Amino acid sequence: MPVPIETQSAVTGALDGIGAQDHSITAEYRIFGPPGTGKTTNLTRQIRRAVERFGPDSVLVTSFSRTAAAELAGRDLPISPDRIGTLHSHCYRALGAPEIAEANVAEWNRENAHLQITPVKKHGRLDGEDAVENDDDQEKEGDVWLQQLNRYRGMMIPPEWWPANGSLLPGGSSTRMRTVCWTSAI
Repeated sequence: MPVPIETQSAVTGALDGIGAQDHSITAEYRIFGPPGTGKTTNLTRQIRRAVERFGPDSVLVTSFSRTAAAELAGRDLPISPDRIGTLHSHCYRALGAPEIAEANVAEWNRENAHLQITPVKKHGRLDGEDAVENDDDQEKEGDVWLQQLNRYRGMMIPPEWWPANGSLLPGGSSTRMRTVCWTSAI
C-alpha cells in the first residue's frame, strides 16, 4: 500500500528537523525505520553538519553493528574512517589496541598443560587476532575455570576478592591462575 504524500512530507520534514532540535538534555540521535527510508542518508547529512559545526576531530560515529559502521565508512564523509565504528572497536582503539588474550590460547596451553583451554572459534576475526583452525571441540581442563574467572571479571569483582581457598581450582592453585588469567585477559 503506497504511503500518502502528506505522510511522506511530514516524515521528511521530521527527519530534516532533527539537527535543529534542542539537545540540551542529550545530544544523542536515534533514527528508526525500515530499509530504504533514508536513515543512512540522513545520518550522513547529520554527520556533515556536526563536522561543519564542531570539526572533524570532535565527531565520533558509533553503531551497534559492523555492517552499519562499514556502510557509513564507505560513504564520502569528511571524517577519518577510524572515527566511525562499533562501540567495541572504539573502546579497543582507546585502550591502545591491546593484544587480545584469546589470540594466545596456543601459547597458554603450551605453558599450562594442566589448565589447557579450548580456542574460541569465530566467524570473523578481531583486530590482532589470527584465525583459529582447530577442530578439537572437546572441553579442556581449564575451560571451567576460565569461564568462572570471566564471570568474575564481567561482574567487575576485583581479583583480590576472587576465591583463593582452593574451591575454584584443584590443589589450591587458584591464586596463580587468577593472576595469570586476569593480566593476560585485560
